[in-house]
This record gives sequence, C-alpha cells and structure tokens, in this order.
Amino acid sequence: MKESEATERDIQQLASKFLKELTEDDLRYARDSERGEYRGFAALHDLMDANVVLDSVLRGARHTVDQRRDGDGDEARVGLMNRVMDEVNRVMLVLQSHDCEENAVSYTSDGALGHGFECGVCGTFLQAG
Repeated sequence: MKESEATERDIQQLASKFLKELTEDDLRYARDSERGEYRGFAALHDLMDANVVLDSVLRGARHTVDQRRDGDGDEARVGLMNRVMDEVNRVMLVLQSHDCEENAVSYTSDGALGHGFECGVCGTFLQAG
C-alpha cells in the first residue's frame, strides 16, 4: 500500500494496533502531564525503540509501502509512519476521557469472532457478530 492510499480509518486502526502493544505503565508514562510537551509517542523512546515497534505493527498488518531504497520509497514509509504517530499522539491525549461506544469501528479477523466492533480510541472489544 502506498502511503497516499492509507485512509484515515487505516491510520486509526494502525494506531490502535500500536497502542495495544503498550503496557499500562508505558501509557501512564507517555501521558504524564509532568512531561510537558515531551509526551506521547516521543516519550515512548525513553522506554523502547518505538519506531521499531511501529514498523513491526505496520508489517504485521501488511500495511507496507514501496520498499525501494530510493528517496520515494523511504519518504512514503516515513510519511505513513508519521501519520500513524500523529494518530497515536492524538489518541494518547484523549485516552483517559472518551466514550468507547461513540468511537466504535468495525473490524474483521480470521479468528473465532470473525467481525464486529471495537473502540477506535483504545481498542476495547465492544461486540462480535
């Protein structure tokens, strides 16, 4: 998938998958208001190589861009990662105060649940069916 083909929904789902990789301690650390402007995705670099985790999520979700090593492939990959990082930051700031039902997004999977709804902000399972 080219970066320009990623829809807003794709970006939200990728951010949700990334956030599911984090522990409650990771999230608490990254959202700590004492950190000032150094919160969110940037703060996660104190705990892990967040770019590697994000890249793993992108590859696992099969959201890839042209992997040529010329400027276009690299720029597209960085563009996609930046869009997901922006969404991760947005979600981290609203994670504590949101209504899961108002943020329901559909999902499909190959697992037993098949399809249903989950919260697009925190990834909480809402309904299968």
